[in-house]
Amino acid sequence: MYLRTPESISNLKSLIASDNGTYYFDLLESQLLNLSKEKNGCKIDEYKLRILSCASSLSMTPNASVVDYLRILVKSALRSGPNSFGIDYFEFVRWAYALGLISADDPTFKNQLRDWVFEYKKDMSEFIPISKLVVAIDIPTSSLTIKLKEQYVNYLSEGITGDVIEAGILDSVYDADDYDYSAISEYVESRFAELAIAFDEVDTELVCGNCDVDEIIQSNTDSAKHDDLQYEAYKDEGYSTLSVSDAIDDLFDRS
Repeated sequence: MYLRTPESISNLKSLIASDNGTYYFDLLESQLLNLSKEKNGCKIDEYKLRILSCASSLSMTPNASVVDYLRILVKSALRSGPNSFGIDYFEFVRWAYALGLISADDPTFKNQLRDWVFEYKKDMSEFIPISKLVVAIDIPTSSLTIKLKEQYVNYLSEGITGDVIEAGILDSVYDADDYDYSAISEYVESRFAELAIAFDEVDTELVCGNCDVDEIIQSNTDSAKHDDLQYEAYKDEGYSTLSVSDAIDDLFDRS
């Protein structure tokens, strides 16, 4: 079996449940070995990264031939940078580091990691593997950790109101007096827990302070009005409370 698209690799994830992922992992390894023999086998790309990211999620140790190939690919990855690869790129680098294929003293890696923290614009999914790399080589009080922590607090603060609305945490609140601060703080703490770096109470309070309760209440009110309008429109379209048999009898009575 030779799969050719990132999507085809992802679609086979259902195989993980069959034998704890062993067959799926073996399949991914065979794909990598096939790729290693191709003309551009040593160059990192989106397809290879999807395979590598999926393999990294299984917490299994690849065979020696695959490890040798990963050592080549990670050098290519560090030279190229994340570009438009996204989360798959960072998951692979994290896995390669965990396998001992990247040294914490590698100048290219250190420079890249610093760029990922200070310069690279990250989305939510990318914060997670980057935080694991930072924790692995950094101390809590150093510039990388402090900067990443600051960025994530700002990231959550900017979108906290929309996130709370989308998560439905306060969807039953229609008055400011009913606002439950603990529900918001617990949600923020759960988001912090997704990263490997530590956050404190001050960080939680800062993010919670950016949550616009009035906007949430307005959103809840608008949603309730929309639901009421939909219900009224449904009734106006001829909704009937008759049973099926009564509805049939009524149809013949009118015919």
